[in-house]
Amino acid sequence: MMEMVVRIIALLLHYVVVMPNTKPPILTAEDAHDYYCKIMDEAKKISGDSLKPLMAIQITPTTTPAIIKEAKRQGVMLGKVYPFGVTTNSKNGVRNYYALGSVFRAMEECDLILSLHPEDPDPTVEGLYKETSFIKILEWIVQEFPKLRVVVEHVTTAEMVKAVKRLHKRGARIGATITIHHLMITLDHVIGYAEGTEKMKPHHFCKPIAKMRADLEALLKVALSAHPAFFFGSDSAPHPVDQKECAECCAGIFSAPVMIQLLAELFDQYNCLENLEAFVSINGCSFYELSPPTELLTLVNDSWVVPERYGNVVPFWAGKIISWQVQPS
Repeated sequence: MMEMVVRIIALLLHYVVVMPNTKPPILTAEDAHDYYCKIMDEAKKISGDSLKPLMAIQITPTTTPAIIKEAKRQGVMLGKVYPFGVTTNSKNGVRNYYALGSVFRAMEECDLILSLHPEDPDPTVEGLYKETSFIKILEWIVQEFPKLRVVVEHVTTAEMVKAVKRLHKRGARIGATITIHHLMITLDHVIGYAEGTEKMKPHHFCKPIAKMRADLEALLKVALSAHPAFFFGSDSAPHPVDQKECAECCAGIFSAPVMIQLLAELFDQYNCLENLEAFVSINGCSFYELSPPTELLTLVNDSWVVPERYGNVVPFWAGKIISWQVQPS
């Protein structure tokens, strides 16, 4: 699976944030280093040293300040917190964010970025409202640890967009990512109420799940405007077809093969192509305090049909036509 994914992204991306909710999870600097080496062994076959993985460790209830400091010393860039039992491989996730104060303080002191899956783990909060409920946790983190860089991953609601904009305006060191699929689909596209989709669409099911039309419109507005606090994050999740097309399917959308092309199509549709580079590249580099890549990716206005499969994974927009494609280098 990793080999197939690296073959795709190594030709498209310079920087890539490598999420740690794998089996087994990436919990320490040593785990991250081993994972990095495996990724680069594959990437070098395709693009030499041009791919730059940004490694993360998973923050769990057993993470200590010493683990944080060692991770930073060895070049890890992020610590990712997953709420308990909410998303893929999160059985070791966090139930109580307020108990992680010493860990967040250590991250603040050594400038290890805090990456958040923004859903409240409280089981009494229903799924569609978990992201909005998480805002109170986010505000506590930002207030208590003002020098900590915080990135809110794959936002899906108008309320979270407002919260991030508000906190950014106040001077918080905050950023937020938006996926391509959350800019294109709503809950109706997942559960079979969108026009022409009367049946459940497991390949549109992800967490956080797509929300309502008003939420999509808020995401579109902030993404298309190239607001400096928001940038692209794919949240691309390659689950095998047998784990998607089944009674209890995994949450995740495999967008890697089509993400840049669909973004170009979307920004073109809204006459905002001049803002595409900021959303995809510049804003993210600024937040991560990285030099923007010098390589250019050329997109051409030429239609193609998305393959039905990449290996044993069904991609987002499978079998459909996209009007932009990446020009081979």
